[in-house]
Parts: sequence; structure tokens; C-alpha cells
Amino acid sequence: MKNLFLQLIGTLVLMSMVILCSGRATAQRLIYRVDLSHIADHFIDVTVQPIELRPDTMIFQMPVWTPGIYSEVHYGRFVQDLQAFDSSGNELRILHTKPDRWKIINPNTIAKITYRVKDSHSDASSPELGLARIDANGVFANVEALFGYFDDDKSIPGTLVLTNLPKDWMVATTLDPATDGNTDGDAQFHQSVFNIDDYESFADAPLVIAPNFQTASFSQNGVQYEIVAAGLSEFPIDSFADAASHIVRAETSFYGNVPFEKYMFVIYPNENRSPFGLAHDASSVYALDGEDWSVRESATRQLIAATFFKTWNGKQFHIPQLGPVDFTAPVSAHSLWFSEGVSEYYAELLRVRYGLETPAEFFLAIENWEREADHTSTISLDGLSEKMGNYDRGRVEALRARGALAALIMDIEIRDKTQGRSSLDKVLLRMEREAPSGKTYDDNEFIKTLSGYSGIDLQDVYAHYIANAEPIPVQAYLEKMGAGREVPESMTGGEMGLNVALNAAGTAIITATSADSVTETAALTCGDTVCAIDGEAPSERSVAEAKSSIASGQPVIFTLLRNAQPVAVTLRAKKATRKPEHFTALPNASRSELTMRRALLGRRRFRSVKSPALAMRQARSSGHHASSSTRRASSSGRQASSRKSR
Repeated sequence: MKNLFLQLIGTLVLMSMVILCSGRATAQRLIYRVDLSHIADHFIDVTVQPIELRPDTMIFQMPVWTPGIYSEVHYGRFVQDLQAFDSSGNELRILHTKPDRWKIINPNTIAKITYRVKDSHSDASSPELGLARIDANGVFANVEALFGYFDDDKSIPGTLVLTNLPKDWMVATTLDPATDGNTDGDAQFHQSVFNIDDYESFADAPLVIAPNFQTASFSQNGVQYEIVAAGLSEFPIDSFADAASHIVRAETSFYGNVPFEKYMFVIYPNENRSPFGLAHDASSVYALDGEDWSVRESATRQLIAATFFKTWNGKQFHIPQLGPVDFTAPVSAHSLWFSEGVSEYYAELLRVRYGLETPAEFFLAIENWEREADHTSTISLDGLSEKMGNYDRGRVEALRARGALAALIMDIEIRDKTQGRSSLDKVLLRMEREAPSGKTYDDNEFIKTLSGYSGIDLQDVYAHYIANAEPIPVQAYLEKMGAGREVPESMTGGEMGLNVALNAAGTAIITATSADSVTETAALTCGDTVCAIDGEAPSERSVAEAKSSIASGQPVIFTLLRNAQPVAVTLRAKKATRKPEHFTALPNASRSELTMRRALLGRRRFRSVKSPALAMRQARSSGHHASSSTRRASSSGRQASSRKSR
């Protein structure tokens, strides 16, 4: 009886919302009604009511993919028993024309469609965050895995209604509750009817339905941040909140603004898979394996930082394939490495700058990126970006690692060539300033955009290390900022064990030799002309790469020109068996190298930032009549606090 009463109340609320929508009873709207009666059987039932949609032919469609999860999932595979009915309850004819599309014949009198969505969380096509877990413990879902839309029209607003919600269960989402009542504190997690602005914003809202959430919150610069952990009863939510609050402060300080009114971090369990994070406009979702925080703390902090950074890089500014989103065709683009890799790079860099980790940890991250990059050393970074349609965890990690290394060397290249007047920072900040205009960046011309914004030509870097699969000379670039691997003592007598001078003609002249290296095939002498290094014409880059190779114990072949004939000489370090040390800040850096290192890694001051979205909302509100959510968000300065729901 109680459930019947609640459903009746929900129906009355829904009817009033439809009448009030946009001030017109005839406005187009989609009502999504979810029946949670069968979650223990690993499925939910969905009813979609299209209000005032009267086309001659109607297509219902499920997404093919979702942003952030670039793989081709085909969410229609998880839909069963789709039926359509007219207002008299008569079933309408349906043609299943494609895996993700259903054509409804003669839909003039359509009243609703119904379908069942089965649990998909263990499907190999996507990490769990791109799917839906449906079981007796609740629903942890990416919205695209549950709901579709009509006729390629993503602009139609709607309402989400949850029915047969188990007693005392909670709901976490960033959708606005469809109520004028109080939604402060835990009340926000006990709503069952929500407004939907359009399908794309619907798809950008996480949905978690479960008992006994752990929740915590903190406030910064007038913006409220909520943390929700569901399905992890012993999860150290206070430690997560502390880590998130510091990361938020660092990254918003970097950009100088907060592009949302409120924000939610959602955590739920991840079975037998590596931790994963997914960014949305005003939230981020994390699938964690529940291991002891002390075991996973470092990796989780990095994951929070990289995922939150995508609030700007990939969400605010991006290539057109990432928004507005075409859910019918998976993204295929050269430049996905920028969204993934640059976010990975700045996740580490900003934590060093704002004192959240040490430079030693930053250099360790670079070593980890190098190891990950080796897994896909035969494919270009462009090519790796384009091959994300079939999900492969190793390929995703390699894309992020190699993208981070590409970001590192571009940053150093820009700083070096402009004597510190420009940097990758300035490129990102310009993109962020242009984002409100809706500007996107052409995928095929992306490197030209980066060159124009940075003030230097990055085509050479792009040609060698992004468009092609050449190993990124990390050591050589780090040395420009007075860092790198500790060079074995035997190599300190001269550059590469000898001194080489490049001349304007594009050749190199040996100006001095050293006893700290040996030649394996012939002797080097002062005055020798080097016309090739490992088969490549001498250049700053090839000389630097040779230095790095020799320092790590690898032989390098110099082609000399003697008596107008080429002569090959192989050079190696005497102590070739000695392995190089870890990346570190080198003690003998020059003044210019120290200047770059300080500019790149030096400590920054936190600054107060503003939320344009919040400011607009407050401007619309009149003095004492501000909304409850605005009043709640104004509690700036409150320390992070946790509350376990009972």
C-alpha cells in the first residue's frame, strides 16, 4: 500500500511538471521511468514516454560510445524486449534496424516504449565506468548504458523518475531534483524525481542507487564539493576528501576559475580491474578496488588529479569530436593524446608546484611513463589515438604515458626556444579563455594551433615523436632544465666522452676526445668531421640522443668523413655495464637550466578563484530569495567533514 501511495504521489508530481514545463502544456519532453523491482535479478525496466513527439516515423536509439570511454561499446546490446504502445495500450510495430536503433512504425499515437536493461559491468568492451552494474547491492551506472533518445535529437528536455526504490536507499547524481523542497545535506540523496535539460547533460550525470552511502564534503571559494562512496563500507572517505580538496585547490588556482556551481566525486567498487576515473562537466566517477588506502594512496591521488584536470582539458576546450557529442559514431581522432596525456602530465606537475608532492616523485612519474610507453613503441602517438575503438587497458595506459611525455618535451621545447617567455601553461590558459565562446580545435590542424599559441614551430617535435614512433629523447630534454639521470662518473670528462661542435653547414666537428670512452672499430681524432650519427644527419636532437644513449651504456655509430670516404666508428662508455641512476635534478646545472627548472617546477601560491556559473546564478537570485543550494554553497572555508548515513 505504501509503494502504491508513493507511486501515486510520484505520478501527480510528474503530471504537474509536464504541465509547468516551459510554461506550456504542449512542450516536447521525455519522461524516463525506471522500475527498480528486479535489480537482484540483474536488470531494470525502463519506460520512456515521449510527450508531444508526433513524427511520421520514430527512431529510438542507444549510444554507440561515450566520451571519456572512447571504445565502441554499442549500448543497444544490453537492451532487451523493447516494445512500443499507443495511448489505448495497443502494441505498435517495431523494426530493429541496427544494433542500437529501433524504428517505430506509425507512431502518431505513441504513448510509451518499454525495455529492459541487463547488467553489463563485466563486458570487455569498456572499463566498468562506461557500463552499468545492476545487482542486489544497487545500480552503479553510466547513463548512456541505460537510456536512449529519439531521432538523433539530443535537445529534448525530460524527467527521470525512479520507482520501487528500496526503503532508505539513496541516490547520487548531479541532476537537479524536481522539487521545491529542501535538498540540503543528506536530503539531496533521498530524491527520486529529477529534471533533465537535454540528453547530452543527462549523459554527463553519474547515477548511483544504493543503500548506506558514505558521504563527505568540503567547500572552496563558495563552491560545494560532495564525495559519495557506495558499496565500499570501509572506504577511507576522509582521506579521499582531504586529497581531493588539495588537488581542487591546486588545479583551480592554475586556471583561476571554477566552471561549475557545485561538484560531486563518486566512488564505487571495481572488481578485479585497475582503478579508473571518468570526468564529467561537474562530477567525476572512480572505480576503485577497495584495497587499503596506504597501498593505493599515491595512485589514487594521481587518478583524482588527472581526472579532475579534464574538467578543463577535454571538457571546456577540446577537438570537435568531443563535443557536442555524436553518440552514433565513435570518435576517431589524432589528438586524443592531448586530452589524456596533457592531463596526466599536469596531474603530476601541478602537485609539485603547489607542494603536494616532491620533485623526486615527479621524476619518478616520468620514469613510469617511459616504461608504459615501451609497450607500444612500434606505433605512432597519432596512430595510438586513432585505435581507441576497441577497448584495451594497456593501450589506454600507453596513450596516457606517451601523451604525458609528449607534453613534457613540448613544454620544455617551448620554454627553451622562447627563453621562458612562453610555455605549455600559456597554451592551455589561452584555450581555457576561448572556451566560453564554444571554440573547438581542428583535429588535423591541431599541431598548427599549438605552434601558433606557443609562439614557436612545433612541427619538428610533432613529426618525430607524435606522427611517428621515434623514441622520445626524455633524457636530452630534461637536461635543458638541469635534470636527467645521474651520469656515470666515467662520463663526466666531456660531452658524450668527447666534445662535438655543430657548424652552420649541418655537420659536426670533433673538437676534443676523452679517455672516458672507447671506440670499437676505429679511433676518433680531433678535427674529424661527423656526417651522420646512427645514420641520421647531425643536429641538436641527434647529438643529445647520442649523449643519452652513451651515458646509459649503449653504443652509438658515428659516420666520419675521411679522405672523402665515409668511415663508421662505434663509441661507447668504458663502464658500459653500469646502469644509469634515476631521473633527478642535477647539481651542476647552468644558470639558464636552473631558471627553466624553477619556472617549470617552482612553488606557486594558491589564489582565490571564482565560479562564473555560480556568479551568474547568484546574479539571477535576488537578495534574500536565493535558492537553498546557493545558500548552502556559500559556506566557504568549512573544513572537510564526513557523515556516515545510518
